Amino acid sequence: MLEAFVEVEIGDGFDPDWKKIVDLAGIKKGEGVRQGMPLSPYFAGVILLKLDKDIEIRKYPVIRYVDDIIGFFPTRQECENFDKYLRDKLNELGLSLGQIDAAGSKTRIYAPDEPADFLGMEMRFVKSGRCELRVSERTIEAIEKNFAAMMEIDNLLQKKITLATVGGRIEAMKRGYIAAYHGASNMSDLKSRIKSISDPLFEAILEEIFGIDLARLSSKHRRFLAID
Repeated sequence: MLEAFVEVEIGDGFDPDWKKIVDLAGIKKGEGVRQGMPLSPYFAGVILLKLDKDIEIRKYPVIRYVDDIIGFFPTRQECENFDKYLRDKLNELGLSLGQIDAAGSKTRIYAPDEPADFLGMEMRFVKSGRCELRVSERTIEAIEKNFAAMMEIDNLLQKKITLATVGGRIEAMKRGYIAAYHGASNMSDLKSRIKSISDPLFEAILEEIFGIDLARLSSKHRRFLAID
């Protein structure tokens, strides 16, 4: 069963340059597990089990989720000490960690008043002293970009999405993003932004296909097209 997952074919990606992206990432059929598969976090848990136990024994104030890890320390020196510890432990497993604050690296040391990125969220301390989770503006803009890409017919065809299935795909994306960031303190803003970008999508696709202004259609015709 595991071999069947590893041998899965790499299909068309949503990005027009998906083949180039796959090559640059070193992704090859028959090697590893595709990103997004439930097996990925399972294997990460197996590989990092001893590391997790060692972190618990040392009582490091750390949270790990698959390949993302964040620690909370009172001084920069303690952050750097943990970074060295973690780097050495990962090296024993044949894994690596990005250098602190290096270009393209996710590894950073945040000051107490800085929002910290973790799993697409911002963690920040508010005046009450509590830690608040927010969906970052950068993440929301990336979500909006993903919805906007749905207006490109070429992109839809690459993803094997047709007029009959595009509505369902848009709704699935909306539900997925809202579920993924459930509990964020700015959830109402996220829902509003998703709604504003996703609601006009189906009409925009129809207008591109038929070259007509759907706003001029009668109420009856709009209902028939399921856009009212």
